[in-house]
Amino acid sequence: MRLSQIDPDKWSQTAAYVDTLLLPVYRIRFPDKRLDVEEAKQVNRIAALVEGNLKGRLFLTSPIPYGTQTREVWHRYLKEVINEFAAAPFLHVVILAPTDWELPSFSDMKGVIGITVSMDEDIETAANRVVEQIVSMWQTSEEV
Repeated sequence: MRLSQIDPDKWSQTAAYVDTLLLPVYRIRFPDKRLDVEEAKQVNRIAALVEGNLKGRLFLTSPIPYGTQTREVWHRYLKEVINEFAAAPFLHVVILAPTDWELPSFSDMKGVIGITVSMDEDIETAANRVVEQIVSMWQTSEEV
């Protein structure tokens, strides 16, 4: 289920089955006034494939782009956003990000994991790996 395609009138019928939020994040750069969006394209493609494989239980939200702010500022902002989503009826929040930007630790946030993807990795291979990690997270949380 994608935020961009959801019918608000039908959300209440499917909300009970959707327990995982997928939040893509990526950096947008403007070196020498050229737009560098390769990271954005790659992360969005992977997120779309993951959502297609896990449709019905996973909600793909709009991505969060970031610039070149300091890592601490970015981490603080990201955690605030995650807290908002975690307060909603999502048991799991998955952050999908490129590997070249260090994600904060989510160990203090129940149900939150960060998954990184290499920009050199094949898109389908990366998407399959992300799907496996999410399914593993579901299985682990159901065992507890």
